[in-house]
Order: sequence, then C-alpha cells, then structure tokens
Amino acid sequence: MKTKKVSEQLYTQPHNRDCKVILCCICNYSAQQADELEMAIGDVIKVTKKTKDAWFQGERIWDNAVGWFPSSCVKEINNEHRRAKHLRQRYRLLCTLSPVYENK
Repeated sequence: MKTKKVSEQLYTQPHNRDCKVILCCICNYSAQQADELEMAIGDVIKVTKKTKDAWFQGERIWDNAVGWFPSSCVKEINNEHRRAKHLRQRYRLLCTLSPVYENK
C-alpha cells in the first residue's frame, strides 16, 4: 500500500480472538509492495484496521501473515456460525503447529 498520509484515519479493531470482521477472499491478489498481503481465493482474513480509501489491514487465519489489501478482493462472512468455525479452525491449527515452532 502507498505510504500513509498524516491526515489518513485508521479504524482499528481490537486484537483478540473474537474479532467482529472476518473476510473471505473472492479473487487472487498479488502483493505490489512489501506491506501488502498476498491472497488466494478462499483465504480467510481477520481485519485489524480499515482506511477511508477502501484498504484493509488483516491477518490471514491459516498462517498469521499480516498485510494490507484492497476491499474489492474480499467479502465479509456475515454468518455467525461460519465465522466461529473459521476461528476454531485457526485455534486448532495454531495448537498443532506450536510444538513444531518451539523446536526450531
């Protein structure tokens, strides 16, 4: 994403497991800059920040990668059941992988 102007306002979500905005990627997105998030169709993203110019910062559920991406590439998951399912899957994946990372 382009460098941010001082006057640009960010809307921040709290950093917790119960994030209210969960998105699903609807088209492939190739990162153009180092702070952008590369996404594939079906990736599930937890939003952490929003800008007025329709860019989001988020964390990809399956690998915790963080970056900026345009809002045109994602669709909000409105169904509470599906949102909880994705967050449970993330928790299980992190629990499974944590011993692997601790041994490195």
